[in-house]
Amino acid sequence: MSSHLLRSRRRHDDGSGDQANGSPTVSLSEMIKRAHGRVRTSIALIPAADIASHIRVMDGYDTEDAYDAEVATLSGHLAAVEAVLYPVARRRLDGGRDEVAAQQRLSRRIERLMRLIEGHFYGEVHAIDMRVEPLQRQLAQLVQTSRRSESDLARRLDATLTTAQRRAVAEDFAAAIKHAPTRPHPYVPHTRVLARFAFHVCSLWDRAFDVMDNRHVPGPSPRRRLRPLTQWDRYVLAPSFQESVQGGPQPPAPTSPGSS
Repeated sequence: MSSHLLRSRRRHDDGSGDQANGSPTVSLSEMIKRAHGRVRTSIALIPAADIASHIRVMDGYDTEDAYDAEVATLSGHLAAVEAVLYPVARRRLDGGRDEVAAQQRLSRRIERLMRLIEGHFYGEVHAIDMRVEPLQRQLAQLVQTSRRSESDLARRLDATLTTAQRRAVAEDFAAAIKHAPTRPHPYVPHTRVLARFAFHVCSLWDRAFDVMDNRHVPGPSPRRRLRPLTQWDRYVLAPSFQESVQGGPQPPAPTSPGSS
């Protein structure tokens, strides 16, 4: 995904530096910092998270919802970084291949922990009896290590790429975040050949199950429906869906005086 766009954009970049054409500077370090902020917020929503935080669990969320939000946010982040940042780091950084390989091994460990946490709440036999608090503590520690490595890669890419190239990476990353998988997939092949295919297949699979499981997944609010629901829509979709897409619960119809 990223490599094709980056190559096409590079053909239009004369390589004359960041400010030669007067375009604003794009910082991949800032991009990753904002992404890490979203991940940290999702982790801080966990009541049992062993990290300093004053963020309370969101209104209407129970513990399972908070873990769902954490898993969805972190899974999407790891998938987007792998799809967009790693291919550029392999090509453009000295020792980039080895660093990316080490970072991917760390990401798989994080995904396996998320898989156990998810399995605990969804009743998987091998995880339902596990205590989730120790898993969460391990997860928070590994995420801190991963954050430092990603920040270092982004800082070095800032020093290597031109503004146009950095902008291409930032745009690709933003697009990947919107369409990334929402669940961990530690056992799906993550080779460079299959990575793009796995990204899209896992995303479609995850979002289908998110709807079926009525799972709380952070993200932009759905667009307001412009056409009325059909009879088939009402049959397939839950009543709460109609309320959400039409702006919330509808007030009861007024009754005439004296009616029962």
